[in-house]
Amino acid sequence: MRSLLGSLINRAPVPYTGSKQNWYGGPGRKYGATGQMDAMGASATLFSIVNRTSTSVAAETWHLHRRAAGSVCEFEQPDGEPCGTKNVAHVPRHPAQVVLGRPNAFYTTAETFESGQQHVDLTGEGWLVMPRIGGMPAELWVARPDRMVVVTDPRDFLVGYIYCGPDGHEVPLKRQDVLLNRMPSPLDPYRGLGPVQTIMQQVAGTSMSAEWNTNFFRNGARPGGIVKLSRKMNDAEFEQLVERFNYDHKGPANAGKTAFLEDGEWQDVKPLNMRDMQFVETANLNRDTVLLAFGISKFAVGVVDDINRATADAAKAWFGETLTLPRLNRWRGLLNNDFLPQFPGWDPNPDSFGHVWFVHSNPVPADRVQALAEKTASVQQFVALIGAGVKSADAAELCNLPPLTMEPRPEPRPDGQIDKSSVNEPPSGEREEAA
Repeated sequence: MRSLLGSLINRAPVPYTGSKQNWYGGPGRKYGATGQMDAMGASATLFSIVNRTSTSVAAETWHLHRRAAGSVCEFEQPDGEPCGTKNVAHVPRHPAQVVLGRPNAFYTTAETFESGQQHVDLTGEGWLVMPRIGGMPAELWVARPDRMVVVTDPRDFLVGYIYCGPDGHEVPLKRQDVLLNRMPSPLDPYRGLGPVQTIMQQVAGTSMSAEWNTNFFRNGARPGGIVKLSRKMNDAEFEQLVERFNYDHKGPANAGKTAFLEDGEWQDVKPLNMRDMQFVETANLNRDTVLLAFGISKFAVGVVDDINRATADAAKAWFGETLTLPRLNRWRGLLNNDFLPQFPGWDPNPDSFGHVWFVHSNPVPADRVQALAEKTASVQQFVALIGAGVKSADAAELCNLPPLTMEPRPEPRPDGQIDKSSVNEPPSGEREEAA
């Protein structure tokens, strides 16, 4: 029997849902999760954005930290630079790191993060299902958001999940067997809200414009007029007329030909042309709307109207800081709050030396000019402190430099030669060994 305290933990103080179970984003909904994922293949702009954001997230590496006073993490990041975080030590081996390093037999770590981030960017939700061995997570599998159903309760808030397979088979899942990375929805505390949900009309318009454009060239080679027949034709005559018309006027090769038909009256028409449809203006408007929804610049998707090396470097840093970093932080929160605690020996106390947590590499590229200027300033400050009589170890720490030891300068003799006796030399025993 549960205690009174146990019955109150993790229970909703107010009802967040009704007693009737709702269905979220089922397959086949035009603008539901299925339609949002399908939109990636319908818009070149959307594909380019999601491809860049998901691959940038997948390109970063993950490692574990634990507290260690005086230590510096030497884990090598993708750019070749060490992590450099102070007062922590790198944990090279941990069960959670093993699972993350090989999610399953078919997906690599990068593919898992890329696929999951695609779902987050398209639907606002990224789902991972965790099979277990001996009660401990053994694998990570990406699940489609449109196949996940949240089982809710007015008092317990969240009971579990149901995965709906392609053939309609339903698989119940426990709360601890599912990880959810989401962009929170302001209306639904259980599901996510992605940018694609705000631009589905624009994506649909772009798709239909492209289809109209294709059909314009496929079927638009017409004579620019209509022939009104003076009598009613039987089926055989009508089919012959249609066949002759299609033979002479269907397809781009027959564009502009004049139609000659027997026993008919000519009537001029003005068909819509490409200029009337304003495809370029419509395409640019839809593209800009999609870019606005994701908060991404034109340069990030390959539009380089006005660009140089300086602006390109700034754009890369901006992309890493404003787009990649927030996405990585969401995954970091999922790994540290929901994934790591499910492994034996996890210490929940963040101040404990046994507490471990996941960190990701830095997605913001280093500004080489700024880094050189900062290093030069640190060296100048170090020299000034040494000149003021500060010990070299203390001066290096104040200037964020590695431990440095200053050797005394040799003093010149009156004849201009260097007095080697003023330089620190090893003891005589060490000199003999060196000889």
